[in-house]
Amino acid sequence: MDQAELDQIQRVINHETKARFADGAIQRAVLLQHGDDPAIEPGQLMVRVFLPAPVPGPRYLDRPVYVLTSSRTFSGGEDFCYTLQALGRAQIIGETTGGGAHPTRGFPISAAVHIAIPFARSVNPVTGTNWQGTGVVPDVAVPEAQAYDVAYATALRHVLAMDGLHPPIADEAADALAARPVTG
Repeated sequence: MDQAELDQIQRVINHETKARFADGAIQRAVLLQHGDDPAIEPGQLMVRVFLPAPVPGPRYLDRPVYVLTSSRTFSGGEDFCYTLQALGRAQIIGETTGGGAHPTRGFPISAAVHIAIPFARSVNPVTGTNWQGTGVVPDVAVPEAQAYDVAYATALRHVLAMDGLHPPIADEAADALAARPVTG
């Protein structure tokens, strides 16, 4: 993994929601909206946070996951979304993704023209299919510009529905929800 890939992963991690509450009720929304580098595979580092073993590291299996998408989410970002959605591990919020499941390689046809040819096919073991040509369809379809606000409000409503929530945390969550723009 080169420095550019590590920088891209850090940008994804840095854009997680800021909705963090005491008692470990941490809500996360992984922004995969832009998909700047389709070659990066964020799942290698991010999936260990949200899924059971075999990858070592801390687990957050008891917390909801919200993944934000746009029409520009593509390739490896789509794989991440599709896998978490198929496993019922995340709620996808935003736009249908670009639909690039089959990895390609470029082949020169002439000095000025190259063609991209698929050399593999992604097949999800849960669904038996993939997102090629259709994209990953979100659980909550909203325009990209609204996806963060919808996910954040959803996370806040989840926190407010928790049993045994301490009043200061409930107040903070209620205030934050009231301050959010009205969306979806």
